[in-house]
Amino acid sequence: MNCICPGAIETPMLQPLLDFDEFRQRTIERTPLGRLGQPEDIADVALFLVSEDGRWVSGDTVFVDGASMLKAYPELH
Repeated sequence: MNCICPGAIETPMLQPLLDFDEFRQRTIERTPLGRLGQPEDIADVALFLVSEDGRWVSGDTVFVDGASMLKAYPELH
């Protein structure tokens, strides 16, 4: 079994917070790739994992977060 851990994804669920310019900007600044994630970013990873290309990936956690986890925990890389 694999796990996808998303970061801040621009979806209707997060939109009420993103409507606050300060929250939106702070979130983008805290994301090393410099943008909010899009639903397609998560979908692409999910499609890879269920495709033949991902057939040998097992028991993994995939952080799809614009490198936010690595910024928060630099000792991980």
